[in-house]
Amino acid sequence: MGRMGKIVYILVLAVAAAVIAFPFLTILSYYILPVSPSYVSQREGLIDLTARRGYKICGEVTLGYGESVRAVFSKIFSEEVACLVFFNLPEPKNDYVIYQPAARFMITPVKQEDMDKPYRYSFKFGAPGLVIHERLPLPFINENRGVYIGSAAYYELFKNGVRGRDLFALFSYKPVNEPEMPVNITIIVDVIVLKHGERYEPIVPPKPPRTGGEWITIMEELDESLEGLGYSNCGEYHLEPGAHPLNLTFIFDPYEGKACYVKILPKDLDRYRVRILGGNHTQSTMPPPPDIEIERAWMEETPISFHNPYSLLLKANPAYEHYEHNRLPRAFSKERYELLGPEGSGAFGEVVEDIVYIVFSLRITPDSQIEPRDFRLVYKINMDVEIRPKPSRLGGRG
Repeated sequence: MGRMGKIVYILVLAVAAAVIAFPFLTILSYYILPVSPSYVSQREGLIDLTARRGYKICGEVTLGYGESVRAVFSKIFSEEVACLVFFNLPEPKNDYVIYQPAARFMITPVKQEDMDKPYRYSFKFGAPGLVIHERLPLPFINENRGVYIGSAAYYELFKNGVRGRDLFALFSYKPVNEPEMPVNITIIVDVIVLKHGERYEPIVPPKPPRTGGEWITIMEELDESLEGLGYSNCGEYHLEPGAHPLNLTFIFDPYEGKACYVKILPKDLDRYRVRILGGNHTQSTMPPPPDIEIERAWMEETPISFHNPYSLLLKANPAYEHYEHNRLPRAFSKERYELLGPEGSGAFGEVVEDIVYIVFSLRITPDSQIEPRDFRLVYKINMDVEIRPKPSRLGGRG
């Protein structure tokens, strides 16, 4: 072999060695190096890009450590605002890995009289460098009235873990017809945060049911879970297509209380779904106790809430806890439901699901100083319901 041949041979060996070694060096650097300058620049780039679009940093929340981490940002805003909120890993960041984050975003008007007033908003959730920043929304691109609940999750993107990167939420809010309208904006982030090197087996969420038979199985399991938590079946409404007013009244001893689940579903589960257009729920007594404001006596009370029963099944199954946004409380517990209306307002907004469950528990404590004690509590739920066709599977959800 001549000199030129040896040189070519050595170059071929060097290239082959580099090709073989590159993945291992990349992995090794990932394990031992601190947070990369590229990530720092990506975070700074995100701040710069969003600032040019009118956003400002409104808060930073530090994530905890563990297989069930929840972080909450909650604040009342009255005027136009566009915010960037970071959900940061503990320091040093490179010691931690994030798995399968999910975020819930809620806008709730503070005043009952504002429930029908329009406002504009936007929302985005992600991690710097793992979303295309150019696709981040401009502020105020959507419009809504009443309560808005949105969600975002990256189960697939993060199922094998993302090391050393914070999460962020981007949102905006602006009243439409008046300069001020106070709302509570809450962002709930559920995520798994483990130390680098700790083993984690991703849980694949089951696919949503498609057929009426699958829904029946889901409901049977959910009913059993609810009854195990102390709730009773207080009614089922199997409705034909079209609009329906539902006026439900429950009369009971307030000291014994009432814990109920009520089902609203189409008669044809394969072809139709439920749309709650709006409504309210109220409490009163018969007869009212003399010279007593009954609201002052409520010591244990949970507001009404609407849930997709499939989501409730996940909440009742500990194997899927990290996919949930709120855990269903045991009847009469002091935990609170996710609220589809400002606390105490008694109002709720539009809900569209294949099936809707109404779940509530309500009582006053026996040591409440109300005399005489022979009155009854009247709890009313009034709402307008529409049973409408499901969208085509090719056309997405409606």
